[in-house]
Amino acid sequence: MTIRTRVTAVAAVAALALAGCSSAEDAAEDATATASSAVSGAASSGADSTDDGKVTASYPLTVEHRQGETEITAEPQKIVVMNYSGLDYLVSLGYGDRVVGVASGGADPDILEGFQDKQTIGSFREPDYEAIASLEPDLIVVGGRSAGTYEQMSEIAPTIDVTVEYDDYLESNAESAKMVGAAFGAGDRAEEKGEELEKKADGYKEKISAGDPTALVIMTNGGELSTYSEESRFGVVFDLGYKPAAKVDEAGPHGDPVSFEFVADADPDYLFVVDRDAAIGRDGSTAEATLDNELINNTKAAKNGNIVYLNSADWYLVVGGLTTMSKMIDAAGSAYKG
Repeated sequence: MTIRTRVTAVAAVAALALAGCSSAEDAAEDATATASSAVSGAASSGADSTDDGKVTASYPLTVEHRQGETEITAEPQKIVVMNYSGLDYLVSLGYGDRVVGVASGGADPDILEGFQDKQTIGSFREPDYEAIASLEPDLIVVGGRSAGTYEQMSEIAPTIDVTVEYDDYLESNAESAKMVGAAFGAGDRAEEKGEELEKKADGYKEKISAGDPTALVIMTNGGELSTYSEESRFGVVFDLGYKPAAKVDEAGPHGDPVSFEFVADADPDYLFVVDRDAAIGRDGSTAEATLDNELINNTKAAKNGNIVYLNSADWYLVVGGLTTMSKMIDAAGSAYKG
């Protein structure tokens, strides 16, 4: 799949006027509108490679992202990250050592290893702006749950929104990686890594789609169930070739509430499960305990040992990245037994 380029980064000879979008919806529309005309080089112009594979970019440059354009006047050295997929992009591209602050929220995904002592700046939706300002960052990365803080963050330091959009999950994830890379003149390298993930997914899809298995993705939350469609935060499962076991309506970030009877009637070949309670660090019934009943145990998925409990921190909290997305693809893809 060809990645639609929504990011441009070019050397600027004068200060650029910035026009931020008033909402995430407007940002998405603007990003789509500019996709066909965006420069595919994404900050490769004027950038030279170094011995470690990184590039040295010409500054100032402009990064186009989900909520508009942001000018960056010098290579970022002190970065605050307000979402875990943003942290993943930075770590995966080799810039993790420049992170000085990370938002907190729920269980620790693997990508957070080594950064727990940086979690002094509040949560995704309730950041500590004073603490962030005290770190004197020269780049702030927001996205997903923290996208609504974009305007306030922009008053502190240059800010980019790298929200992953679910309508074309893997492609959008690659675009977001490119946005982060563009801030360092490394947009092309980030794009290549995103394309590698798409190729990995295509490899699984070729095998899985040939077997025509059905799947249902559910999230357990306080003993209740919700399920998700192909164009949702868990849509990567269906990108790998699994067919939806039932028609699912879109119903916001927490999915479409369903009953155990719904799951039994859908009778999927594979049941992929995300435990929200575990992801947010809340005590309560585990996903395994919630699903241990006659209705679920009589499904094809249960009888054939195909209930797959996904890493809840990765799937619910990170929802993107390069390293984490690779793990997510492997987790869902390798579950297929055909």
